[in-house]
Amino acid sequence: MQFTKLGDLEVVTRITRPHHYFLGIGLSLDPAPGPPILERVSCDRPEAELEAFDPKSGLCREVVDGVSEANDRSGTHFGVTRIRYCR
Repeated sequence: MQFTKLGDLEVVTRITRPHHYFLGIGLSLDPAPGPPILERVSCDRPEAELEAFDPKSGLCREVVDGVSEANDRSGTHFGVTRIRYCR
């Protein structure tokens, strides 16, 4: 796995033949005013496509729960503002 920063996104990538994974998370020190923006990208189409944020979907739930757990463990209060992914 590789961890980087891409603009305002904290990014983790993992490339295993034949699969690759990309997850970027935008964080805010203030609580997000609404649900995070959800964007999908692919190798064939790197321009981000907006999707509806569904808090019950596995991806959305895992990201929000993961940031919440990290906040609890570290005493921080980050909010998720954007999720960009590629599967």
